[in-house]
Amino acid sequence: MIKLKILVENRKNIFLKDEFGLSVLVNAFGNKFLFDTGYSRNFRKNARVLMVNLKKIKKVVLSHGHSDHSNGIQFLPYKRIIFVNPNVYKPRWSISTGKFSGFPMERAEFIKKHNVIETSNFLQIQPNCFYLGEIPMVVDFEKDGNFATTLDEELTQVDYTEDDSGVAITTEQGLFVMTGCGHRGICNVIEHAKKVTGQSKIYAVFGGFHLRDLEKQREKIDSTISYLKSNGIKELFLGHCITDEVISYFKKNLNGVKIMKLRTGRTFRLPLNPLQKVYGKKFTLDEQELSKLIDIVCEDKELCDVVHKIVNKIISYPDKEIFSIASLIDYNAKISLINPINQGKILRCVKKVCGVLNINIVAVQDGFTGLAYHYKYKKM
Repeated sequence: MIKLKILVENRKNIFLKDEFGLSVLVNAFGNKFLFDTGYSRNFRKNARVLMVNLKKIKKVVLSHGHSDHSNGIQFLPYKRIIFVNPNVYKPRWSISTGKFSGFPMERAEFIKKHNVIETSNFLQIQPNCFYLGEIPMVVDFEKDGNFATTLDEELTQVDYTEDDSGVAITTEQGLFVMTGCGHRGICNVIEHAKKVTGQSKIYAVFGGFHLRDLEKQREKIDSTISYLKSNGIKELFLGHCITDEVISYFKKNLNGVKIMKLRTGRTFRLPLNPLQKVYGKKFTLDEQELSKLIDIVCEDKELCDVVHKIVNKIISYPDKEIFSIASLIDYNAKISLINPINQGKILRCVKKVCGVLNINIVAVQDGFTGLAYHYKYKKM
C-alpha cells in the first residue's frame, strides 16, 4: 500500500495551518520519506496535530529549490538524508511578485546540518522508489516549460529550473509518479519516470502541474489531457500550483479517471502492490547501482573503492554486533596507513550510503585512538 498524508498545502483545513506550499509524508510499502517541506514551519506544526512523529522520518526529497517547497527545510531538526539536485541553491526571484523565491540556506550550512546527496542523475532511494534527478524536456508541447522564476532581481534571466524533479514508485499496477510543481512539464516528468524505471504503464500521478490559467494555457492543458488519456492513467492527485478551475476542467475531460484534490491534512491510501517484494526495511542494490550511489556520495573519487568495500562488509555483517571499520577490513596502519582526514571522509560516505540503504549504524563508543577507523558501531 502507498499512503500519502498532506502535511501542508494551499487549501484550507480549519484545524490545521495552510499556506502556499507543499509537504507530503509518503509511506510506500512500509518505508517512509518526506516529500518537500513547504514554506514555513507549518508542516511541523501540522505533523504534531496529525500525530506524525517526524523524528522517525530519516529521508527527505526536495522536488526543487523554490521557497514554497524548500523553505521549511531550515526548521527540520536532527540530521536527515536529503536528496536534491545540485542546482537547488540558485538564487531566484518570483516573476509574479518580484520577491526572493530561492533556497533558504547557504550550501555550506545545509551540508553541515544534514547528510545531503546532490545528484542530477536518477537514484533508487528505497525499495521501489526512485528519485528522478534532472528532467529532460522531450515532449514537444512542453519544451517551453512552466517557469515561474528568474535568476536575477531585475526579472530578466529566465530560470529553467534544472533542479525540478520528482519521485517514481514502481508497483504491479503501474508507476506512481510524484512532482512538486512540474516546472519542466508533467508529461516530461512521466516520460523520464518511464525511462528511469523501465516501466511504461502509469497508474497514478500526484502533485502540482503549474497549470494555473485555463484561458491562457488552454492549448497546453488540452495536450496534457490527451497525453494522460493515451497513457491510461487511473488516478490523479492534483493541487498546489494547479487551480481549482483547471482541476474542474480535468474532471470534465478525463472521464473514467479518478481525480482527487489535495488539501492540508488529507490522507490518501492506494491499495497498490510493490513491483518487487520488500523484505523488511533494509534493501540492497546490485553492484552497478551501489557503485553509482557511492560515486555520487563520495567527496573524493579516489576513495570510492574503499567505501564500496566497507559498505559491502557492513551489508553482510550480523545485526546488533559491534564493529569498527578497522576490524571490518583488517586495517593495519603499519602496512597501509590511511591519514586521519581521509578516514573521516570515508566514514562520512559510509554513513550516507548506509542511510540510503536503510542500514542504521549506531555509535556505541569511540575507539582508543579517536581515529574514525576505530570508532565502534552497532548495525541495527
